[in-house]
Amino acid sequence: MAADEQSPEPVLDVALPPQEMIGVELVPRQVMHGARRDRLVGRVSLGVPHVKALDSDALADLGLRHHEGGEDRAYCLLAFAVNFAVNHPDPVLDATVGVVLRNDTAPGSAPVARSLDPLRLARARARTSTIGISAKLGIVEPQVSRGVTDSGGEPFLIADGLGSHEPAWSFRATHHQDLVGPYQLLMVVESPRGAKTSALLALAATVRHSLLGVISYRAEVPPDLALVPLTA
Repeated sequence: MAADEQSPEPVLDVALPPQEMIGVELVPRQVMHGARRDRLVGRVSLGVPHVKALDSDALADLGLRHHEGGEDRAYCLLAFAVNFAVNHPDPVLDATVGVVLRNDTAPGSAPVARSLDPLRLARARARTSTIGISAKLGIVEPQVSRGVTDSGGEPFLIADGLGSHEPAWSFRATHHQDLVGPYQLLMVVESPRGAKTSALLALAATVRHSLLGVISYRAEVPPDLALVPLTA
């Protein structure tokens, strides 16, 4: 290898199982003195989350055995999907999918999101059954499409909260992209080793109705779907 050539960054491929999608009811935010509004069903669904611990072998494969934090930190992959109904006359204008990472053993030392994917999307991309985690704790595309980025155009999806315990993905319909179909969301979580940790999922959305106008909603996520154990 020439002196100026760099070794390829090690990547750990992780297979994702098919995700069961569960519909969530959208509860309207009541306006003072406003008419009572009905709940919405069949508009948005969430996938049952998949959690995979990144054990010492995986960390060694990635060259992360001596990563900052060392033996005091543990890592896992959290993956789930959100789906917006297709061909509905009342479109979803925007939505936010939030995650609160919690340390149930020592609340003062919460887990943090070390990587979020997607970070930004200006056009929809196909869901994949395999993703790769890089040695820098970043999530990359499968081998066949690594190196492809989505940096141009008005984004309809932006992630926020990298490095915090409250990451979120914000969706907003654009002239070029409606909010329809499934979107796969992933993060790498860093936690204090040995702590009992969990993630709490939440969703809010705004829908434009042909007769009622624009109404904001929050999702009533079933408890067994909303609360995701990250460690035993």
